[in-house]
Amino acid sequence: MSKPTPCPGCGAEGAGAFCTNCGASRTSGHCPSCGAVLAGGARFCTGCGTATGAAAPAAGRAAPTGITPAGLATGAMATAVIAVIVVMASGGFGGQRPTPAAVGGAPSALGAPAPDISSMTPREQFGRLADRIQASLEAGDTDKVAELFPMLEGSYELLLPGDRDIDARFHMGLLLGQTGQFARALVQIDSIRIESPVDLFASYLAATVASAQGDEPTAKAARAAFAKAYAAEMDRGREDYAAHQVLLSQFLETARAD
Repeated sequence: MSKPTPCPGCGAEGAGAFCTNCGASRTSGHCPSCGAVLAGGARFCTGCGTATGAAAPAAGRAAPTGITPAGLATGAMATAVIAVIVVMASGGFGGQRPTPAAVGGAPSALGAPAPDISSMTPREQFGRLADRIQASLEAGDTDKVAELFPMLEGSYELLLPGDRDIDARFHMGLLLGQTGQFARALVQIDSIRIESPVDLFASYLAATVASAQGDEPTAKAARAAFAKAYAAEMDRGREDYAAHQVLLSQFLETARAD
């Protein structure tokens, strides 16, 4: 009998090819999608981003993202409230949208091969995944959203402190709200306000999340705060504001209509 060894994924003692606690490979293997060599305990393929056994939740344990069918259904309503089309029109994550060639030659995330993210920086990986999840939400592909969200969270955790800026937190909060994870979206809002008390992104997220939850008084107060701070905030000349000028200006019209 093989001597028990620590799992490279979770540290649990055991033997065999795969960990019985978390499902991670105890030895190097190959990606089932592209065939690239995987390191022991790898959660995702560095060649194509496909989830490995280590990325799947172990039996009897909750999935790490907190996404449930009910949450996605609620998130679908939030998507309508948040006006995702405006977000895409304003340029997606960081004002950049991937070209068709960058996502395997397909104009849509649906049916397209997973992009090669191995050569991207953590910030680029996060941006690409955020855009793919956004496109899947628009298309109603909840299976793809549930598949990609753990990868998004992983790339977010790998961001350097300087890269986990307000723009990154805004996009993370936006996607959390759209998938019905309202409590986690509020954490992102609070983190933005600590750094920038009257930040337009924070007020935008607060208003849309509150509306999705049916809390119209809170939503109206957030819209009022957005309208009050708009001129002075835009005068700061922030690049992230400029990248989302369409989104912010259209939301201003909504806020002023109250």
